[in-house]
Amino acid sequence: MARVLITGTSRGIGRGAAIALAARGHQVIATARDLSTLDDVPAAVKLRLDVTDQDSVDAAVARAGRVDVLLSNAGTTVRAPLESIPLDALRDLFELNTFGALRIAQAVLPQMRDRGSGQLIFMSSIQGRLVIPLIGAYGATKHALEAFAETIAIEAGHFGVSVHVVQPPAVTSGGAELAKVYLDEDSPYRPLLNKLGPFRSAPVSVEEVADAVAATIDQGATAPFRVPVGQTATTVLAARRTAPDDAPFLAAPLDWWRRLMPSARCRETLGNVAEAAAAPASEQVRPQSAVSARRSRSNSSPRGHGPKPAAGLTWPTAPRSTKRAPHCFASSRDQPISAHWSVLLAARTVGNGNGSAGVGPKPAIGAPRDAE
Repeated sequence: MARVLITGTSRGIGRGAAIALAARGHQVIATARDLSTLDDVPAAVKLRLDVTDQDSVDAAVARAGRVDVLLSNAGTTVRAPLESIPLDALRDLFELNTFGALRIAQAVLPQMRDRGSGQLIFMSSIQGRLVIPLIGAYGATKHALEAFAETIAIEAGHFGVSVHVVQPPAVTSGGAELAKVYLDEDSPYRPLLNKLGPFRSAPVSVEEVADAVAATIDQGATAPFRVPVGQTATTVLAARRTAPDDAPFLAAPLDWWRRLMPSARCRETLGNVAEAAAAPASEQVRPQSAVSARRSRSNSSPRGHGPKPAAGLTWPTAPRSTKRAPHCFASSRDQPISAHWSVLLAARTVGNGNGSAGVGPKPAIGAPRDAE
């Protein structure tokens, strides 16, 4: 049986993995920042370990002795739009989820390389291959983690070290409920927080993730590099692989209308646009085709400026009086949007081809409705 060092064993997936692996006869080296949280964890060795602290890592690995398998599990998550997440919070997230995982891997790799055997298992997520709104910071740490893991697999594989990333969808570990939320009540992104349910439906249990880890250890070097956990993860990751790269990928439907908070200098323009949209049909400018709309945009605004309309949309033509108006703004931070986009938002008369008024990117074809 293997000696398995687990980081983040105090709760959730780490604790579940320790219980499952000990039951299978493995020697578990359980670690946590607070040793008292490991009192009831079945482990051969219990060590204090903070993966964000190099001295703590060095001391723990020295006391651990031989490590056949590393399960790098310590991590956390947040809820915040990237526009306003505090950069210090983002750095802390990377320090724990990504650099912490690399730090502990660096500490055990030399002994594995010298022996010519060993296994590194990184706890990733389906968000290591896709993103979810308001959880993008966490996804970025997992994207980086998977890049580190794949590089180590190539570099250290020559020395008999196998590397694997475990990719669960949402997990019933309680971690999401403990996530810090960086969203003021008056944030324009606040309504989006209540729209994340479809991305976290059909979660897997801690036990299912622990079983996937145990199976990976049993298979050793023959285990796959990426290990999706459950049907949801398998389905959504397959959809991501086949999705086109010319539009953002959504793992679940997102029905969220952008709330405009126009600046004072833009209100007059929007008022004129709304008035034009309410004019009799005979006085309105006829909608353009998608091709002619693109030509119009290239003539009336900087090339590539403004969001691309979702599939099924055609851009309405701006009234002549506002065709070269100053750019309007979509948030309290005065993020510019094109005058054409203002026409669409103010009039709200153009559907997206399926009877709704949403204008955001659509999920790629084949993406399931019940994926995180």
